[in-house]
Amino acid sequence: MAKIDAQSENALYNLVKKLAEEYSDFNAFLGYLLKIYSNKDSERDIRIRACLLTIRSSFIACVEELSRFTSTATPGKPYFSLLPQFLYHASIVEPYLKTIEEQYQELRSLFANEPETAKKVVEGLGEVLRSIEQTFDTIGKA
Repeated sequence: MAKIDAQSENALYNLVKKLAEEYSDFNAFLGYLLKIYSNKDSERDIRIRACLLTIRSSFIACVEELSRFTSTATPGKPYFSLLPQFLYHASIVEPYLKTIEEQYQELRSLFANEPETAKKVVEGLGEVLRSIEQTFDTIGKA
């Protein structure tokens, strides 16, 4: 992602909108995997479901916190005037993102011997997660 123009109006607001779109993709992958594993009862399948449910609950907390930011942020304000407010909300989201990352790594290990299509769904989940983390990094370093 290109460096943010600090004077650009709506820059931060647009990045948060981008995060919302990424979270939507992330939720689609989670929903697909949960549907597949919702009725399976082996120990491994229960672990997969536990990872997915932990990821989803952390994910919901992230979305709720970012919605608090977008509901109070005023579009059109310069980036730096919104940054402290966003960083406050991002600091609340950070532990949830770490939990998601840890659970994602466990999920990857549980899918190591799955068919290629299942691995691709899990990898897609990881790509969205990396994109979300990169967006947070971009916001914090601009």
